[in-house]
Amino acid sequence: METTMLKNGKAIVALLVALVVAAWPQLFGNHRLDLAEGITLAAALVAVLVTYLVPLVPSAPWLKTLLFAATAGLGVATAVVPGGITSDELLLILGAVASALGVWAAPAASTTGVSVGWGPDQYDLAA
Repeated sequence: METTMLKNGKAIVALLVALVVAAWPQLFGNHRLDLAEGITLAAALVAVLVTYLVPLVPSAPWLKTLLFAATAGLGVATAVVPGGITSDELLLILGAVASALGVWAAPAASTTGVSVGWGPDQYDLAA
């Protein structure tokens, strides 16, 4: 598990966020997955896929985090735009921001030879 976490930490954090997005309406909302929540969940799953598939590159080790943040933000926007911001949607927005920080801090390694450890997106070509 330690090796997997060090190699795929960013994707694992993104997956945990997607699980929270899936569970949130079931636990605290109306206990149904409506269209806006389904789209938000789909965006969270796309964020997981993008975070997993995008390689780390020496010139932009922050790229995984940026793409995750963009897809997470767009996913939340689909729920917020139609009817204004409710307290549940505000928590989703805050969760999206916090999850981007989690992805930013998580470790990852890529087949390109680039790896980032815990903390800021800095890379170590020797790792």
